[in-house]
Amino acid sequence: MRDQRRHRRRGKAWMVLAAAACCALGAAALVLLLPTVTAQRLIQDGGNPTLTAVSSRQALDAPYLSQEDYPTGCESVSAVMALQYWGVDLTVEEFIDGYLPLGDAPHTDSAGHFVGCDPRKAFPGDPRKETGWGCYSPVIEKALVQVLSDQQRHDLAVARVDGASLEELYDKYVSQGTPVLLWVTIGMETPRVSALFTLEDSGETFAWLYPLHCVLWVGMEGDGFLFHDPLAGPTARYAAQEVSAAYDGLGRQAVVVAATGGD
Repeated sequence: MRDQRRHRRRGKAWMVLAAAACCALGAAALVLLLPTVTAQRLIQDGGNPTLTAVSSRQALDAPYLSQEDYPTGCESVSAVMALQYWGVDLTVEEFIDGYLPLGDAPHTDSAGHFVGCDPRKAFPGDPRKETGWGCYSPVIEKALVQVLSDQQRHDLAVARVDGASLEELYDKYVSQGTPVLLWVTIGMETPRVSALFTLEDSGETFAWLYPLHCVLWVGMEGDGFLFHDPLAGPTARYAAQEVSAAYDGLGRQAVVVAATGGD
C-alpha cells in the first residue's frame, strides 16, 4: 500500500461516504495595498463561477511557512501560519506534538481489512512522514481551540465555517484582515477517488479524494486568489475557477482564527 500511503504527499481526500458511490466531486489590521477596493463578487456565467476583476493586488501581511520538513503536514503548517499572524508564539513542531490529535494511518489489519482512524477526529499517521495521510477541518479546529485556551488568548476565537461560499469567506474574513485556512487540492487539480478504507471506530467505509491540500488564503489579484501555499510558496496565485472547483470537490472545508475584540 506504499503508493496509497504516499497520496497525502500530493494530497488525499475529503471524506465521502459510500463504497458504491465513489464520485463526490462535487495583525492587528488588514494590510492591503489598496484597502478601499471592494470585495470581488462570485457570479454565474453560463453555470461556471467567475469573478469580477479588481485593479490591483491585495494581500495580507501574514508569515509564510513551508512544509518542507512536514511532507504530509500542510494542515498543521497552515494552522500555525494563521496563529503566528495574530502573534501566537508557536512552532509547527509544538503544534503537532502538543495539540494535533494523531491516530492510525490506513493499514491492513490481522484480518486482512484496510482500516484506519476517522480523519475527522485525528490525523491518520504522522505529518512529519510521507506515510502520513491528512486530516479534516474538525481536527484542526479542535487543536486551534486548545492552543488559544492554553495561551489564554481571549482576544481570538476559532470558527469552522464549512459550507461557506468563497465570496462569503472573502467578504467576511480575508477582506477584513483575517486569513482563512482552506481545504483544496495540490495545484488545484481535479479531485478524484484514491482509496477506500474502513473506520476503526465505526466500521464505516470512507472514500478519499486525491490530492487533498490545505492552504492559507491571504488575498486576491485580478481574477485570481492568493494563498500562502506550504508547498508552492508565499502568495501563490491560482485562477478563481480552479480554486472554486477544488474547494467544492473537497467538501467546502474552511477554518478561521479571528479577533473577538476582547482582552
